[in-house]
Amino acid sequence: MLANIAGMYAVYHGPSGLKNIARRVNLAAQMAGRIFEHYGFNLLASPKENSPYFDTITIVDCDAHKLDLAFVKQGININVINDK
Repeated sequence: MLANIAGMYAVYHGPSGLKNIARRVNLAAQMAGRIFEHYGFNLLASPKENSPYFDTITIVDCDAHKLDLAFVKQGININVINDK
């Protein structure tokens, strides 16, 4: 059923619509990455280095739980993988 829904999503938006969605998602990830770097966070893949990433930013070397609490207060969900 999930595959059918994904297929219908693709059909509904069409090739150009899917490309626009992908560009918007990637641009949001790049912007977020630049903001995190501006505030001194270290990223696993940096937008400045033109590292290949699509929609996921990995922040390293920070207090993950403290960062998570700050995001929750703003109504933003993040995925904390570990404390490191």
